[in-house]
Amino acid sequence: LAGCRAVADLAAPDLLATPARLADGATISTTTHVARGAHVDAPPRLGLAGSIGAGGWRPAVTVPPALLAALLADGDTSIGERLDAAAQAEGLDPLDLLGPALMGLRELARLGIVRTD
Repeated sequence: LAGCRAVADLAAPDLLATPARLADGATISTTTHVARGAHVDAPPRLGLAGSIGAGGWRPAVTVPPALLAALLADGDTSIGERLDAAAQAEGLDPLDLLGPALMGLRELARLGIVRTD
């Protein structure tokens, strides 16, 4: 838990420099629903297998697809570099992804879904 709290205190450049990765037991869920006769994919959600921990129930968190792609990419580089590559692969400006990605990383780390060590 101390490591999770420490992530909340990291400055954005320091957080982006970490090798953030999914924790063991992380789960990815996706759903598709029908709207006006077309299949629409909802954003992916990350959670933990057996989502009840010592602190109680841990919800799944909706994440931008580029953040999920960055977390699933080779962990030998910083999460900032992987986010940049994922944004470019999706044709997004990396700066447009930065705010939501940082908030998502902090929440995922707080819940123990992402590790930064």
